[in-house]
This record gives sequence, C-alpha cells and structure tokens, in this order.
Amino acid sequence: MTLRRTILATDWFRTTDWSPAAQDDFERRLSRARSYNRGDYVRIKGLALHDAGKVDDARELWLRIVNGVYEDIGLARPSAIEHLADSYKETDAAKAEQLYRQLLDEHPDLGATSRLAELSLGETLVRLKRFDEALEWLTRWKQGDQPGWPNCLFRWHQAVIQVAQAQGDHDTVRRSASAALELADRGPMLAHHRTVGVVRTDESTLRRLHELASEPPVRKWWRPRE
Repeated sequence: MTLRRTILATDWFRTTDWSPAAQDDFERRLSRARSYNRGDYVRIKGLALHDAGKVDDARELWLRIVNGVYEDIGLARPSAIEHLADSYKETDAAKAEQLYRQLLDEHPDLGATSRLAELSLGETLVRLKRFDEALEWLTRWKQGDQPGWPNCLFRWHQAVIQVAQAQGDHDTVRRSASAALELADRGPMLAHHRTVGVVRTDESTLRRLHELASEPPVRKWWRPRE
C-alpha cells in the first residue's frame, strides 16, 4: 500500500495527458504543492508533454518558470531555459541561439543543467553556417568541465566534422569521423543504467562516417618558383 500511494502521489506531474480535465487536475495539485517544489513539477511536466509531441504545451509550462510566474523556484529556471532552447534547436536555430546565450549569460556555472549549453550553442551556430564562431564554442565546451559521455563526445565530433568540411580541413574530418565511430562502438558505461551515455545513431550516419574516415588525404601540389 505504501508503494502504491507513493506512485499515485508522484504520477500527476509525469503523465502525458493534457486534456482540459488533466490540466485542471494538474493546476489543483500544483496549487497544493510546496512552493519550492512547484518549479520542478512544472518543468518535469513540460518534459513529459514534450516527449509526447505536445511541444507548444511544454513550452508554455517552461515559460511560466522563465517569466517568473512562481516564487521560490530554486534551480528550475536554468533547466527551463535549456529545455526551451533544446525544443527550438531543430526548428528555429535563431531562437535556440538566443536562449542558449541567455542561459550562458544568466547562469554561467550551468548548475542544474546538462552542462551541454556550449556544445548545443556550437551545434546551433553550425546550423546557421557561422562556422568560425561555432568552432569557438565547441572548443570551449571540449576544454571545459564537460560531461565526457560517449554520446556527448559523438555529438561534438559530428559538429566538428561539419565545421572542418566548411573550412576545407580534411585531416580533422578524418580524425573526427574515426573518433565518432569508435565512440559509437562503445557499449554500456554503467552496469545498472545501460542506456546512459550510449551513442544512438542510424545506419546512414555510420556509413557516412566510415566514408569520411577512409577518404584519402588531399594531395597538395608544389610548384617551383619560375
């Protein structure tokens, strides 16, 4: 009975239902929650909705936190800014850039976040074809106190490849492609959490990386002075 009561008490902010009745229930429970927990309840509910494809609803919840609707939200604000930025990354790179910069400006220590904001900003700038600036942020992330999980480093190498291709740096393309393939081959890092840090990609990406890793060096012709 104790376990069942615990599950029922916590499920309300993790469900993916956002029907009018579910919204009423969420707001009612939220109003009764302790003030210092409300930010996290709203943030986690947003994640559940986002994962269920209800992106606009998720953003509305995260904006409540960012816009200061709740008092005493603790560390929920930097997380909410990062969630918002991530939600725009694939569809509105300019908006994502703005939010990643806001996060880095307001919370430079990146506490209560994934600590991937610099990497994410670099990837976003690649999408915007601002390659020199992208490389600065990618380098900053790699040299900083970053989480060294294979899936994170795989993303970094993928972004570096795009920058190197734009700059004609074929050696870096080959090295990063080889490194990315090695990361993709690594198995689970944690015995009891076998998906944490593991690279998830598709066959077309792997084929492309194999092609890039095996490309012959570009021959540089030397002409004597006349």
